[in-house]
Amino acid sequence: MLIELSRSLGITVVVVTHELPSIFAIAQRVIMLDKSVKNIIATGHPEELRDRSDNAFVRDFFNRQAEERRTAAGGERV
Repeated sequence: MLIELSRSLGITVVVVTHELPSIFAIAQRVIMLDKSVKNIIATGHPEELRDRSDNAFVRDFFNRQAEERRTAAGGERV
């Protein structure tokens, strides 16, 4: 619904979430904030941040779902 509204009305939608499936489904651009530094630590497309971020914390955040699935399936955490 958010994507449809954004496209049909030509508006920008801001969503605040930690839920990875939602981020990957609807986000074209992500801004990641870090409370400890009180600043933006990453911006970009979710896949770009997951695969190529220079910041290990950012990569870990966007890859945590795959890691959680491996752990739940009995695999070792990398």
